[in-house]
Amino acid sequence: MTRRAGDAEEASGVVVGDVLDSQGKMLLTRDAILAFEDVQYEYVDVPEWGGGRIRVRSLTGSDRDAYDAESWAQGQKSPSDTAAPLRDFRIRRVARAIVDEDGAPVFSPADVKALGEKNARAIDRIDDVVARLSGLDNEQVRMALDALKGVPSGGSGSA
Repeated sequence: MTRRAGDAEEASGVVVGDVLDSQGKMLLTRDAILAFEDVQYEYVDVPEWGGGRIRVRSLTGSDRDAYDAESWAQGQKSPSDTAAPLRDFRIRRVARAIVDEDGAPVFSPADVKALGEKNARAIDRIDDVVARLSGLDNEQVRMALDALKGVPSGGSGSA
């Protein structure tokens, strides 16, 4: 059962104040969720690229889904090539996450091949930040790749 933090209602019937769940925690409304700015940004020093820095952002849900779908599609193009979903997986993620000061992407999908020719240490450092900001870890990446290849996950307890 939900209760209201305060009993005030406007004449329009809109509840004023927070709505709490049975444990006293605020229930977020649709509008509150959509209005909240939850994309995170961080600067990363890249000495390999002349000593400057870049700005990266966390992946959004849509970014992550598009990235996963892209990896899956690569695997479908070459079913006998089990490494296909892994091809440029860090580069593609980094290319999605590097943004300018206004938050606009610096790279397009067409830049992935050229970006892949850059220093692996720099790419790994940037990808580590993107993964951390986006809530990804190596186990999640492994499970996603296994799913792309049709391999059952070892940690789920399901067959």
